[in-house]
Parts: sequence; structure tokens; C-alpha cells
Amino acid sequence: MFLFINLKKRWLLHLLVTLPTLLSIIYFGLIAENIYTSEATYIIRSSDTQSSLGGLGSFFSKVGISRSNDDSYVVLSYIKSRDALSSIEQLLPVKQWYTQKGDIIARFNGFNFKYMDKKEYFYRYMSDMITVNFDSSSGIATIKVNAFDMQDAFNINENLLKQAEGFVNQINLRAKQDLITASLAEIKNAELQMKKEANALSEFQKNKNKDANLAEYQQILINNTVAKQQFEAATLSLRNAQVEITKKQLYLERIEQPSISDVSFKPARAYNMISTFIISLIIYGIFNLMIAGIREHKD
Repeated sequence: MFLFINLKKRWLLHLLVTLPTLLSIIYFGLIAENIYTSEATYIIRSSDTQSSLGGLGSFFSKVGISRSNDDSYVVLSYIKSRDALSSIEQLLPVKQWYTQKGDIIARFNGFNFKYMDKKEYFYRYMSDMITVNFDSSSGIATIKVNAFDMQDAFNINENLLKQAEGFVNQINLRAKQDLITASLAEIKNAELQMKKEANALSEFQKNKNKDANLAEYQQILINNTVAKQQFEAATLSLRNAQVEITKKQLYLERIEQPSISDVSFKPARAYNMISTFIISLIIYGIFNLMIAGIREHKD
């Protein structure tokens, strides 16, 4: 009986500890290929921030940077979006890099499952390979791209930054168009009203000898003056809008260019092997306690 229990414990030990640890050693020691990381940092700044702050010290000033933090989150969302990935795929063979390089476990759809060969699954896979972090206190964002080739990681990171710069330019253009369109509409309405009042004044002056009405004439003069003032105010508003657009112009300013790492820190081979061994031991201990509890309950 004791021999049977001892053999059972050994079988459990080999199943829960020896086998997972051995598989971990084989994979991380012999199969897993190096993963290289390209890192870049940038900040979203506005024109008024640039004019009031100078040098690298300005990057860490909350006063100027906080104005663009909301826009930074928008840019971060774009970098992690499907649109950004689709744009990069039009420029680089991204999917080919992640399906033909790397080991069978780490690369995308390494076992060639047909149902996995979908854009959505590839997007989710790339969401793990591309990470974006934002420090709200400094306003600095960090992009990290993991790939099985150092040059591939650099190329993806560089193109992500270019796509983000283009996205920021689109935001600026859209804001400019909206503001100017609203100002021009205001000017047009004011101009039409001014012409209407000018025509009314001209018509009254032509017929004043036939049917003179001093109160009506004064009201027409007032309306004409108000219309001119509204037109001048609308024109001034357009000029102010153009100045405001320049002040609120956003810029993606690179702090650190995408790096080309010639050293691989992923996967963490020793760490993963030791972690597998320790976790397996913990699971083995839990199973032993459960078995002992069941045996004691039966007795």
C-alpha cells in the first residue's frame, strides 16, 4: 500500500513538476527565438507651449504640457488602432514578418490554423507586440515594438511615428477648417445684413421728400450702423480665429528616435524556466494537500 502511494506521488510529481519544467527548458533553451525591441519617445505640444517654453526642461513642465494631454490620449488611441496597423501594412510586409519569422509558438498563427488567418486575430496579436505608455505628469509617450528582427522592429516603430505625425496634421487641418468655416459663415451673414440695411437707407433717402418720417429714418440709420459693426466684428473674429488656430496648432515632437537594439532581452529564458519550476511546485503542493485532505476525510 505504501509503495502504491509512493508511486502515485512520483507520478504526480513527474506530471505536474518534471514535465512542465522539462518542456519549459526545451522551449526557452532550444526553440524560442530572440525578440528585439525598438523604443521611441515623443510628446504632443501646441504652438503656444513652444513659444512660452524652451529647451528640454520644457518637456517636464506641467504648465505647458497639460494643455495637450487630451490630444496625447487621442494620438495614443490612434497608434493602437486598426487604422494605424492597416496603414503600416500598406507600406511594410508586417504580416509576413510575424508569420514567417520567429518560432512556432511566438509567431502569429504558428500552427497555420485556417480560422486564425483573420485580420482581427492579427490585430490582437500585434496589440501584444506593440505597446504604448503615457506619463501624464510629463506628457511623454513611449512606443515599444517587439519583432523577431531588429530592423523590422525599427521600421515598424518609425512608420508608426510617421503615421502619428500625419494623424496630428489631420487634427490640425480639421480644426482649422471648422473654425474658418464658422467664421466665414458669420461674415457672410453679417455682410448680407449690412447690404440689406444699406439698401433700405438708400431707398429711404430717394423717397424722403415724398414721405418723410424722421423716426423711421433714425431707425434705419441705427440698423445700418449696427450692421456695419456686426460685419467688422465678424471680420475681426476671422482674424482672431486665424491667430487662435496658430496658437493651438499641435505638433508631435520626437524626444528619442526609434532605436535599433542589437541585444535581445526577450524572451527572459532563465526567468521563465525558473518561474515554470516554482509554479509547478506550488501546484504540486496544492494537489498533495487536496489528496491528503480527501484521504483523511475517507479515513
